[in-house]
Amino acid sequence: MKNLSFIKSKLFWGILIGVSCAGFLLISSQFRLIEMASTSMEPTITGQGNPPVRHGDEVLILKHFYHPLNRGDLVLVMIDNFNGTSATVRRVTGVSGDVNPDSTQPIPNGYYYLLGDSTNAIDSRQLGLVSNTKIQGKVVWIIRLSH
Repeated sequence: MKNLSFIKSKLFWGILIGVSCAGFLLISSQFRLIEMASTSMEPTITGQGNPPVRHGDEVLILKHFYHPLNRGDLVLVMIDNFNGTSATVRRVTGVSGDVNPDSTQPIPNGYYYLLGDSTNAIDSRQLGLVSNTKIQGKVVWIIRLSH
């Protein structure tokens, strides 16, 4: 009888560890945690600054989400710059069917008009409309570390 209890205990811990590992893999495949480096989304999200002078806020990103996005959503977007491509957070301000603020044409399907909250942000005012293929995820939580 004592051996049966020992086997049940090992089975319990084996299942618990297996479920924990599966949960970790599921969560890590769906979410990404990044530290905001730039100040382009201040005051909503505090960045490290250039050069880094403080810890930036952490942002939890949902990697797999369903399009279309809505106005006001915060997204992780890949932006081409002089150093190559970098990931940064921007706010969706124009969606399919809206009038593009830079022209009188409507925004086509699969494109968004994205803005940074700070006036120093590189966004759709300089880059134009952003394809949904450049959007890597949707912000679901901001973890304030800088305040």
